[in-house]
Amino acid sequence: MISVISNIFHTGRMGLTMLLCGLFSVAYGQNAGAQRGGGQRLSKELMAVYQASQKSKENYDSVVFYSEKIDGMAQKSGEGAGRVLAAKMLLEYFRDYGTTENMEKAMGNMREVCREVGDMSSYQEGVAMLCEHYRRKHLTAAAFDMVLRTYNEAKKENDHYGIFQAYSNYGLLYADRRDYDKAKSYYQLALAEQPHIPQMSLAPTCISLSKLYDAESDSALIYLDKGMAVARSMQDTLLLYEQYARLYARQMDKANTERYCAMWSDYCKVRSYDAGQERQARMEMYGNIANKQWAAAEKKARELSDELERYTALAFIGRQSGNKMLEYSADASRLAYLDSVQTVMSHVAVEEMAAKSRMDEQRAVKHKEEMRTLWITAFIIILLVVVGCIVATILFRKKNEELKKEEAERKKDREEVEKLKRSNETQKLFLQNMSHEIRTPLNAICGFSQILCEPQMREMVTDEEMTKYGQIINSNTELLLTLVNDILDISEMESGKYKVFLEPASPNMICKQAQSTVSYRCPNNIKLYFTTDVPDHTKVMTDSRRCGQVIINFLTNAIKHTREGEIHIHASLTENPGKLTFSVTDTGEGVPAGQEEKIFKRFEKLENSKNGTGLGLSICRNISKALGGEVKLDTSYKGGARFVFIHPIDSM
Repeated sequence: MISVISNIFHTGRMGLTMLLCGLFSVAYGQNAGAQRGGGQRLSKELMAVYQASQKSKENYDSVVFYSEKIDGMAQKSGEGAGRVLAAKMLLEYFRDYGTTENMEKAMGNMREVCREVGDMSSYQEGVAMLCEHYRRKHLTAAAFDMVLRTYNEAKKENDHYGIFQAYSNYGLLYADRRDYDKAKSYYQLALAEQPHIPQMSLAPTCISLSKLYDAESDSALIYLDKGMAVARSMQDTLLLYEQYARLYARQMDKANTERYCAMWSDYCKVRSYDAGQERQARMEMYGNIANKQWAAAEKKARELSDELERYTALAFIGRQSGNKMLEYSADASRLAYLDSVQTVMSHVAVEEMAAKSRMDEQRAVKHKEEMRTLWITAFIIILLVVVGCIVATILFRKKNEELKKEEAERKKDREEVEKLKRSNETQKLFLQNMSHEIRTPLNAICGFSQILCEPQMREMVTDEEMTKYGQIINSNTELLLTLVNDILDISEMESGKYKVFLEPASPNMICKQAQSTVSYRCPNNIKLYFTTDVPDHTKVMTDSRRCGQVIINFLTNAIKHTREGEIHIHASLTENPGKLTFSVTDTGEGVPAGQEEKIFKRFEKLENSKNGTGLGLSICRNISKALGGEVKLDTSYKGGARFVFIHPIDSM
């Protein structure tokens, strides 16, 4: 009963708020639509030219022509708002279609015009456009530098609108870096500027804050309510309706989702506003999700142009509908997209470190010049008084210590730059390998599953072919599982979370279990067998699962590279006295001379045509180290390849 009353109260409160905001947005829109810059109205002549320019705003020659025409007319009539509008037209074009160099030139022109006509609020709008351009180009360092510069200017001139814009831009940049706590703090600082800029709509900032919170969080709804209370334009109201619908759709709240979708649609119809196909598709998707119309929701989600939003929506739909394949493929696409963005951000980080290194070198040159001045000063002081000599010596030692400290810092920075470069190259190589290795088994699984699942295609397939297709699906599923396990093992090793759990275990049983695990993969023309000189009752302190993983990886490699002959597993206490020796010997093609150590590196494969990521032997070596042993290739064996795992037996 209490929840029902609360819902009725919330509905009534929001309905009243939206009604007041809607009436205010109409009045505000009628005034704001005819104004450009400095609160001045555009003349009818300039407005007519501007409206004509919007028909071809994606054409560079057309934009330049109308911009120059509006600027010339504005200079003759003395309309400062017209000159600002002309500069803004170029800025908007270069933001979406131009190069960074052209965008910065257009921004310089915008700054000069705004200063001449005294319209610094339009200049801050230009700053926001430049920040957006830098974000699209992933020029993080340039964006932060520009925002810091404009913030200092606004602080110096006590320009609260500029301070508000700088805080908002910081929020955007930190949200891009996925540092959501800092993003929230800067958006909240932007909201705190409201008393100083009562004419400014803070609804977009409230929407941005709401998006940073989880859909289940009360804070997300609180900031939307605040945004609705201060909405001043039609766009503000529509954006708030969209965010309400998104929030309730993620909560699977059908009633509220449908209510906000209907309010959004009615709002557009009453004002004859075309919101565009994508926004329409997005609202329809929210309604479909709330009504559990999963096929329609998936179709609308695929129409979204923003990749991250599209993959996130598809993963949510798959998770809620129980469509695991859709969920996993969307999650995989989302992770791949985030990894690509992270790769770009790594490049940016390297560039930032390089820039810092250059600045440090410049400071070093400056310090050298200072040292030269100190030497001259010391010489003069020595000639004058002994006391001056002592003072100069103290100063010299102090500066020398500073130089040594800075030299050490520069060395550390250079090492960090090299480390980042190596990390970036490793990540790039990893993504290249994973893209192919994941896609290949997935394509096979999806393709043959489709043949087996569709009735029309199944009728055209014989029982023998169906069995073959099932085996292909099974082998590719195991290949994909092995790949995922390899990736998880590498991740644990990188993060330092990789653990081994020692307990008494039978070496012979470990070998037999490994043989059983891979036996079905072994072709009929290859003999797979196990021998041992270790008594069955012998036990050794080891992690049996990790130890078995090493032998399985050896066997998997042997099966890949052996066309015929035999694969021999052997356990011995005599081959290396005082130690337990596991070995896997095959009659395959062997390892070429000079490749003995290279094959134990990550992503290294002797033949790129073979399945696998090149991680198996690297993982074997890491496991052997964790168990206190070693893994190597027996180069004395010439009949194929023989891999050896030497395990300590001190704790037998």
